[in-house]
Amino acid sequence: MPTTIVKAIRNLEDHVPADPNEQVQAHSGSDDAELLESEIPRRVGELREKMKLAAKALEFEVAAALRDRIVALEARFIGLAR
Repeated sequence: MPTTIVKAIRNLEDHVPADPNEQVQAHSGSDDAELLESEIPRRVGELREKMKLAAKALEFEVAAALRDRIVALEARFIGLAR
């Protein structure tokens, strides 16, 4: 016999920025091209944090743009390490 799933209702205000006009921005990444090889891992970490914040704020397009920048930087780093 099927059973009903019972879950607690979560407060959505915990996942929305305090300022409704605040949005996580993903810039074009033009300065990523000027990064030194040693700076790439730090930048990837920063972008991952921004991506998580964007996703939490339901800014999925921004999160996807940040993900694309991360993938490009990681590919560049792997290529430089060879």
